Amino acid sequence: MQVLLAVEHTIFKIDATVDDYTQMLRFIETNFSVKKVKENMIFIPITGESNHKRKFLMKWLYSYYKKETQHYNPKLKFELVKRIDKPIHIHFLPKENQLVTLSTTFYDNAMCQLVFDSKCEKCNLYVLQYFAGYIRLKSATFNLFEVTITTQKQQGRLRKFFTKDKFYGVPIKMLYNKQALEYFLDISLAIEEEQSELEKAYKLLKAKETDSLGEIKKHYKKLAKAYHPDLSTLDIEESTEKFQLLSDAFSIIKRYKTAA
Repeated sequence: MQVLLAVEHTIFKIDATVDDYTQMLRFIETNFSVKKVKENMIFIPITGESNHKRKFLMKWLYSYYKKETQHYNPKLKFELVKRIDKPIHIHFLPKENQLVTLSTTFYDNAMCQLVFDSKCEKCNLYVLQYFAGYIRLKSATFNLFEVTITTQKQQGRLRKFFTKDKFYGVPIKMLYNKQALEYFLDISLAIEEEQSELEKAYKLLKAKETDSLGEIKKHYKKLAKAYHPDLSTLDIEESTEKFQLLSDAFSIIKRYKTAA
């Protein structure tokens, strides 16, 4: 069983072979104004039903979730009860339905979100292993993953990921925009270059990323004074070049600190 807490509605995906499936369906059709969307999908809109009935249904569905997944998640139970004023979708799926749908959203900070629409826990494990080291499982309930790209190697791995059509032999349907993917990879490359530039700047000024801008400015002034063409004992060309590098490094860190 899978539970998806969407913004506008709550979705439950239940095996049609669960115990008391007929009883559950009869209870829903008796107590709620049900709209049948498809043969295996029902929609419970917000109408004048008593809240205690919707609350009971949410708790009942949560009990099935806990039984089927072996996950005890009191936060989910509390969240479901809070959402009694939102429409409910219930999908009854046959056991053999193992198709996985993966929807992807790309963001400008070199992070993308992967959302699974599946009951297949092996697929979750596959993604965790595939992106080991730079993926965060935001919520097992939502099947929501966050992938942050910081290197060219990771970029290549992400691009290859979207060419797959199966995870552990389970068919997968990829929903993503190819142009958005390429744009995302371009942005992540620019961020990688900027981060590399930033690391060099800190090293040049002998400063730490945790230092405040005021502390970094002190480092800069001390070094700038030592390498100023009018004060340095070095060759004029060498001291001018070093002084310019220090000035550029401070500008890069200042821009980064100000933006943050």
